[in-house]
Amino acid sequence: MVSLGCRVTKHLYIVYHTETPKPRSTATSQLLVEKGGNLNAKDIAQSMFDRIGDGNKNAIGRPDNPSVDRQLRSLIERANMNGDVIISGMNGYYRPIPGRLIDDMEYKAYMAKEKARIDSLRVKQECMQVAYAYRQLEVEACVK
Repeated sequence: MVSLGCRVTKHLYIVYHTETPKPRSTATSQLLVEKGGNLNAKDIAQSMFDRIGDGNKNAIGRPDNPSVDRQLRSLIERANMNGDVIISGMNGYYRPIPGRLIDDMEYKAYMAKEKARIDSLRVKQECMQVAYAYRQLEVEACVK
């Protein structure tokens, strides 16, 4: 499953957008009234973040708007750095419940993807350090 890479991601993105949207929460409705019907990307992302539920069945899909998506991912990253556990699974973003089979499986898959990203960045960084050292030698050779 993890080896499919971008194809899975692209497929999941389409799946997220074919689902029936959940009704607006009272918090979103209240925000609309307070803001005079105009919500910016940050407000919408915060409203979506507030609706992220526990368990796969209470997941929220990714937003269509790229600005809202960026803001939402930023909120999720900040929450995960501060003791929360929010993952992106088949149905969208949610807090996995330990002991539930689908939540456990998606949590493990999510963590495997994160580890692969870390490993890839580490390799990239090492390659760049070697390339930079070679460039530095080239510059020194030209100066002499």
